[in-house]
Amino acid sequence: MSVKEPCRLLYFTDTILEWCGRAKEKPLTLYMYFTFIEHDTAFLTLPSNLSSLAPVISRVRHLGLGAGMIDDFLPYLVDTHWDLDHLESLYLTSFSGEGYIDGELDEVIPGFELFNQAPNLQKVTIGNEFVTLPGALRLLPWSRITSLTLTEWILVDVWVEVLEFVPQMRTGDFVVRQFGNEDLDDFRYGQHVHEHLEDLTFETHGVDASVLDILSIFKFPMLHCLDLRNEYNSEACILPKSSNTFRNLANIRSLVVDEGWDSDTGWQVLTDFLRKCSNLENLTLTTVSQKFSSPKLSPLFTAMSLDLRSPKFLPNLAILNVRFSESYGESGQSLAFDTDAFSGMIESRLRSDIGSLGYQQLKKVFVYIPRCNRNAGVLERMKTLIPLDSVSRQFVTLTDLWGRWSLERPRELPYYHWYRNVHLE
Repeated sequence: MSVKEPCRLLYFTDTILEWCGRAKEKPLTLYMYFTFIEHDTAFLTLPSNLSSLAPVISRVRHLGLGAGMIDDFLPYLVDTHWDLDHLESLYLTSFSGEGYIDGELDEVIPGFELFNQAPNLQKVTIGNEFVTLPGALRLLPWSRITSLTLTEWILVDVWVEVLEFVPQMRTGDFVVRQFGNEDLDDFRYGQHVHEHLEDLTFETHGVDASVLDILSIFKFPMLHCLDLRNEYNSEACILPKSSNTFRNLANIRSLVVDEGWDSDTGWQVLTDFLRKCSNLENLTLTTVSQKFSSPKLSPLFTAMSLDLRSPKFLPNLAILNVRFSESYGESGQSLAFDTDAFSGMIESRLRSDIGSLGYQQLKKVFVYIPRCNRNAGVLERMKTLIPLDSVSRQFVTLTDLWGRWSLERPRELPYYHWYRNVHLE
């Protein structure tokens, strides 16, 4: 529910009470979005309006609160008395935020215990600026949170600080940006240990260090799902400096690699990285540009091919998803796509005798190649190169239709959806 006009606050309050009344005693999900007008005193009644929602808030399990800038809204909660005993997940967002705070802020968010008094709150999702707002960190029960999503672009030292705040976290999703004056050498690799993190999504924006070096600041003994996203640069894919870079790779069962790994060193790093993921079962390569394939990616596909003369490479791989994207060379033409290397790798991992050789046979293959003139014939050639019998054809999908691609893991940011779908003026 969106509130833009102060004079309609009472109307929206009554509407919420009416809607929630129809649910009787059933658990509730409630999202509220506010747009504040500078120097408009009408919103001074907002605390009393919020307090009037107390009868239904006590049944809310999933609560979303948003504003143009969330720090404009949070002070109104200081004197709000809600019973949040049943609250399980909280969503906070700044709709007009830029994703990060550049420079120091003078205003400090006043402290309140509202969310800290929610005994069952374990899942927190925050869009744009929050943790770097002065006073914000004291507003949440960090030690109880088991799932945390932050789309705010934070520096490495802030990321380290946040991870230490959430020792019980099992699922984490973070965005780290350029260091500024930070020096990665100031962090001791493996000095920090996070005992419970199982699923990590880690995105970098404009960093000038290896993403593997950044992750190596921590030990993650329970980590088994890793999603690496690199936006706007390729520096995060450079060779790591640390000789004991990123431990516990043998524990990883699922790996998603997205963007930025199409440099020479990027694919070298990824190949070495995968070689250590001996128990990897599910591999996803998304938004992969075609320029990697000839010759940059061919060595990776060759390494992934079944070769009894070499040490085993991804022996437990059962699910492979690859999405190729268009790429243009200097002349404006798409660079060559090495169908032989890729198709040969798929064929080798579909062998009927692969189990007796100590490898897992592929159970699912999904390959997406964009439909365009530059790719004419590529898909048909791959279908010819990969011999599919009546059995394997059931779990190998080669497609150029975007609608068939449903593989990407979207961030769980429901406020974008409810703002579009339940926007009332």
